Amino acid sequence: MGMAQGTAGAMRTNRLFFWLQGIVSSNAFLLTIAVLTRQTRMAKLAAHRAHLDLQINLLTEQKVSMILTVLDRLQRELRGDEPGPGGDQTSDARVAEMTTPTNPDAIFNAIKVKNNDH
Repeated sequence: MGMAQGTAGAMRTNRLFFWLQGIVSSNAFLLTIAVLTRQTRMAKLAAHRAHLDLQINLLTEQKVSMILTVLDRLQRELRGDEPGPGGDQTSDARVAEMTTPTNPDAIFNAIKVKNNDH
């Protein structure tokens, strides 16, 4: 009789641990889903921020380019249309290079190539 009671008690304990293990596993599964969902949402938000940063940087580059163009025109008007023999042609080349608009597609392709190399 003592053996039968011990076996019944062990079975009851095993069933209790079975349900307890199921509850703990379910909680771990739900927690994993919640963490992955939050990480996905944060990744999307980071991508939106990066896109916004890129747009702001391109807009800023356009404005700076326009300011450089205006300053170059003012400088040319003040010194005359053509630089004289002492004119600074390297600075004119730099201004021309800096006022050239940035090609976002070329930048995007360069980033893709660089990321594929790693």
